[in-house]
Amino acid sequence: KHEFEVCFGNGPWEHFSFTLTENDIGIIDQPQGTLFSISTNSSMGLMADAQKYFKSRVLVIDPGFGTMDLFPMLQGAINRDNCQTFPELGMKQVLKQTTEEIYEKYHFEIAVPAFQKFLEDGTVIRREGRKLTKVPFDDILEKNSREVCEQAIERLMEIYNPPLEFDYMVLSGGTGAAWSNWFRNSEYFRDCDTVSIISGNQGDPSLPYIFSNVRGYYIFAF
Repeated sequence: KHEFEVCFGNGPWEHFSFTLTENDIGIIDQPQGTLFSISTNSSMGLMADAQKYFKSRVLVIDPGFGTMDLFPMLQGAINRDNCQTFPELGMKQVLKQTTEEIYEKYHFEIAVPAFQKFLEDGTVIRREGRKLTKVPFDDILEKNSREVCEQAIERLMEIYNPPLEFDYMVLSGGTGAAWSNWFRNSEYFRDCDTVSIISGNQGDPSLPYIFSNVRGYYIFAF
């Protein structure tokens, strides 16, 4: 049961009350949400290539904060025996390496959960005697992000060899957005014409990658 109030802009508070039953709940697998998302446009109509995605060999690559998840799909169904999850290949690992290097270089300690506010500013404090100065760490962050991304690509090639096994690779998730250009320009995929790399938000590019899956869940229910 849900009961709450919402205020839209300067309008009055509106009261909502509803109860969800078993019949109100639908279950969809995470990568199928991605598949629905890339197959529909911003008006929720099917895109021209929609049928291709549901009839082809698709690898959904979903690097997030804690893990990178890989979901091979054939004709819209997940090959569950070949799904993979790597806890050391997400943004958490990137930030871990970055905070360690910042401490080594500037003796400024940051816990990974507290790193968000430093990302917003892009600087940390360097202490030299009694003098405190702000120093940017974008080069350190990019170096470590690229390093973990390259490890992810190598792991991907070891397990699947995507150019031979798949027709499409779909990059999803917030970290997928950060790594997109590196994936596309890697030596494995830069000049490859056997597998196409698709952005998880191609159905509605105005939305960030991070919403690719949940957009598909909504469209599936819609």
